[in-house]
Amino acid sequence: MQPRVLIAISALIVSAACGGSTSTGPTNTKTNPPRSMSATVDGTAWTATSVGGSVTNGIAILVGTNVSQTVGISFVPTVGTQAMTPTGIVIGQVTVGSQTWQASGTSGSSGSVTVTSASATRVVGTFSFTAPPLGGGGAAARQVTAGVFDVTF
Repeated sequence: MQPRVLIAISALIVSAACGGSTSTGPTNTKTNPPRSMSATVDGTAWTATSVGGSVTNGIAILVGTNVSQTVGISFVPTVGTQAMTPTGIVIGQVTVGSQTWQASGTSGSSGSVTVTSASATRVVGTFSFTAPPLGGGGAAARQVTAGVFDVTF
């Protein structure tokens, strides 16, 4: 299941970089829906300049990007805290250039997403995770803390 989520997050990265959303969820007629995402990545404040989000098959996928890096999370859009586990769909990712770090509850990774408000057209919450590099390699794990999102689809 993780490869499908990785593909979906990658698709949203592309759409977020272009300033759009590939939402397959409810149609939103607002021209400027609120979309914000920020966190601390390896001790440095990060704020997305472009955020995309959608809900597909009951899974919310949010991706924020700025000039230097992209952060993506996937989770079930219901109120509560969801842990990143090897068998779950809650995933966190950081991408810088061609390198990706992923937290999915596998060895060396951990994290959670807490949804504080959820509707058919909006999710609000927090996230944090520790993500080792995908495919191994010598890169150190990325620490994402104090993550906050407010995304309307």
